[in-house]
Amino acid sequence: MNLVHITSLELPALAPYARLTEAQLRNRLHPEEGLFICESEKVIRVALAAGMQPVSFLCEAKYIDTQVRALAEPFPGVPVYTAGREVLAALTGYELSRGVLCAMRRPPERGVGEVLGGTLLNSSPKLGEGDRPEAGGGVCRRNEAMPGGTLLSQPQAAASSPNLGEQQDGNTSLREQLDGNTSLREQQDGNTSFREQLGDNFKSSPKLGEGDRPEAGGGVCRKNEAMPVDTLLSQPQAAASSPNLGEQQDGNTSLREQQDGNTSLREQLDDNFNSSPKLGEGDRPEAGGGVCRKRVAVLDGVVNSENTGAIFRAAAALGIDALLLTRTCCDPLNRRACRVSMGTVFQLPWTWLDHYGQLTDLGFSTVALALTDRSVPIDHPSLKQHDRLAIILGTEGDGLSDSVLQRCDHVARIPMQRGVDSLNVAAAAAVAFYELTR
Repeated sequence: MNLVHITSLELPALAPYARLTEAQLRNRLHPEEGLFICESEKVIRVALAAGMQPVSFLCEAKYIDTQVRALAEPFPGVPVYTAGREVLAALTGYELSRGVLCAMRRPPERGVGEVLGGTLLNSSPKLGEGDRPEAGGGVCRRNEAMPGGTLLSQPQAAASSPNLGEQQDGNTSLREQLDGNTSLREQQDGNTSFREQLGDNFKSSPKLGEGDRPEAGGGVCRKNEAMPVDTLLSQPQAAASSPNLGEQQDGNTSLREQQDGNTSLREQLDDNFNSSPKLGEGDRPEAGGGVCRKRVAVLDGVVNSENTGAIFRAAAALGIDALLLTRTCCDPLNRRACRVSMGTVFQLPWTWLDHYGQLTDLGFSTVALALTDRSVPIDHPSLKQHDRLAIILGTEGDGLSDSVLQRCDHVARIPMQRGVDSLNVAAAAAVAFYELTR
């Protein structure tokens, strides 16, 4: 650990903690050089786990072993500045930082399409009613899970999903193995056909009644239902009493063993899904390797850092898939917003929204929270019918502008009692998130 003892806050390296404003830290002219300050051990730990890059740490000496060492040791080249409380107390807000601060690099800004997943509606010619586009150019059908066979049949999925593609290549491709087995179906047909063999047995059986047929073990198969291949393979008496069938199974190392030897298509697909780090609860992968976001929140002009942090925390806890902010909002990487969010600003995908047409292009319907003549209760059934829904929340004082309300598909209100007409935006957001993600 690169420990540096200091006696003054005048060192140039300490400017991010002691002298730079939030705007200066953000560095709009050179965003690649932008920084933000993260405070408290728990929030810093969440940020590092999310891939944020530390520039330096600052802490009291007494916290080095109890809090900082575990955070800093994976980054041996990053300096850890330390001093006594009498020195650090001069920092604004240090008493609230719970012992440790960390300056980090701002991550690159992400595009709206990257965060929300999907392709533009205008570029997808095959969308049907209730469908929406996927990142790979396919169509995501309502809320139905995509079957494994469909995933394997889409070349773009294997090409753009490294995990799945590598698994297929490493197995000489699951599909190629199935084809290389002369195809399970072809083997069945080439085995003189199970049905033909059974037919020969039928002719040699003297005990048939009307509508019955003999089984390989000498019994009688009732009715006219065909016996599934898996059932035949799982019955030892069938192989024992039918020499041809038994020899063919042994010679082929057994069709069932070949299937089992492929580690099972379903198991491999499940493993691939489990290894994808970008899937949140309620998400599913798209053909292009992206994530299909179903419920997103939009903050329009929310400027209070504590409200911003509280909304992020509620969104992460209550099932919102991503969060967008207009350029007039508080920066989510504001020091206080990060702390109030308890690090969820690093867990929930988010980015800046330049215009509401971006939501429309990506297939989202919109619902604004406001008190108007056309607002419906937040639990109204019409709000639950949309596959992709954006929940729009306005500024603390004036709420959403008339122009935003007019372009929204729905306007909703939270029913209240005792003459109360509104809630704090963070509280209202939590109620809306809970109701509209159910």
